Amino acid sequence: MSITIKAMSKKDEEARKEVIARSATLVGKDICPTCENFRTGGVYPNSQERIFYKDKLIICLLEEYPRGVGHTILLSRKHYEDISEMPYDLGCHFVRISKAVVTVLKELTGAVKVYQVTMCSGAVNHLHFQLIPRLSGDMMGGRVFSIPRSVLTDYRDTIPLLNVRLKKLLTDENFPSLRGATNKVIQPTAKAAAD
Repeated sequence: MSITIKAMSKKDEEARKEVIARSATLVGKDICPTCENFRTGGVYPNSQERIFYKDKLIICLLEEYPRGVGHTILLSRKHYEDISEMPYDLGCHFVRISKAVVTVLKELTGAVKVYQVTMCSGAVNHLHFQLIPRLSGDMMGGRVFSIPRSVLTDYRDTIPLLNVRLKKLLTDENFPSLRGATNKVIQPTAKAAAD
């Protein structure tokens, strides 16, 4: 499996600016760009071909303009502005899928760490998480966000392999499952509530 990226050319920079402009136009009309892309496929070109996992709740795809090899986006299929609106069960599912994707990304890229972030800070947001692998020698911590964006190039042969590896991991009986998980709200103990 391999994924390659390259520095953005002027043409790539223009294409990214067009995506940003399309998104901004939709946001100006109070329309979620991600929901519109789910509906029409016309906001983020080639997004369908970059999907390597989907289920009834989440879609995982490679970022077209990554900050590094393997930069992945995990999207909620249903619209939530941010984590504060996210149902607990969806949060548990995000964590489980994220853990599996991190495992696969580490195998694929040789990453030392994989950072998970969510930045829902615009006027119209759609709940998503970003997974950004950090390779040996890469910048550490928040400085990863100062890395110039690249463009995804060679990945198409890797998408089905990512899908197979991820599904195999998720069905492994030793991989954490939500089977038997409770939906009950955990109440703090009297001591914890007093602290």
